[in-house]
Amino acid sequence: MQGGWEPFVLDVRTAREAEVVSLPRVDAQQPHRQMAGIVETLPRERDILVHCKAGIRSAAACESLVELGLEPARLYSLEGGIVRWAKDVDPSLPLY
Repeated sequence: MQGGWEPFVLDVRTAREAEVVSLPRVDAQQPHRQMAGIVETLPRERDILVHCKAGIRSAAACESLVELGLEPARLYSLEGGIVRWAKDVDPSLPLY
């Protein structure tokens, strides 16, 4: 990540989507509607970058995580998701 930022990376897409394409580093994968099942394993002292395909599910997952007690200032939804990442950062990633 830029400037030495090393967040915990949470992919909130389905396992099938993650098989198609993934960011270079992902610490955990859990579908966005199942945040209660992973919240206890997420770091409390580290920023968390949440991503999906286009940014909608990651934003919803961030809202759920706040409701489940995580600090909003530590949650970052990847705007535009992996599609935007592929366009802006790594065009070698396949789009689906």
